[in-house]
Amino acid sequence: MKSTQLSSITPITPRHITFIINAERLVEAINYCNLGLRDLSTPINANGFIIDSGTEIPEYFDNEEIILELYLNHGDSPSPIAESSIISSTLKNITKALNYNAYRTRELIERVFDLDNPNLNQYVQHISLLPDGSVCIAPNSKTSCKIKTKDRKCLKNSTDPFCGTVYFSYSLTFSFSLIGTDDFYYFIIDPLLKISSGNRQ
Repeated sequence: MKSTQLSSITPITPRHITFIINAERLVEAINYCNLGLRDLSTPINANGFIIDSGTEIPEYFDNEEIILELYLNHGDSPSPIAESSIISSTLKNITKALNYNAYRTRELIERVFDLDNPNLNQYVQHISLLPDGSVCIAPNSKTSCKIKTKDRKCLKNSTDPFCGTVYFSYSLTFSFSLIGTDDFYYFIIDPLLKISSGNRQ
């Protein structure tokens, strides 16, 4: 039975970003192309294997859950031809006005994301702040990882540099293996997202 094809960049709900990987094309590339090293230190870019990648940058607001999901589309194959599992996701500030240094970026991360709320242990236990000011999110399952934005309590026309829209690059690293083999390959997806202050209208 043919797998359901879902949009890879348009959220299924306002909180989801779902990537569907063309497993048939990825297996073809593995079998016939020299992809270089295949370890976690140099994952292979998989942007070209996303089905229906779209062009819009996903937008989120304060107090929203961001869920990144990854699934394989096996095409016309009657059974799965490969398996995948998310390794981690990394968010890094790329907003020009706020891209001063690692400390400044870390401060922004702590203002934008809810990292220390004891009631949000489902998120906090999966999150690590890195020395360069970016944030690493461990998966909560083989197919998803998530983080929550906090209420920045920004006033209209605020001059606070951490209010307003901020842009992040984010990467999703995942393992990929062919059914019936012990060979693992590591791939990475690296699009953008933006987070605006205030609540979704």
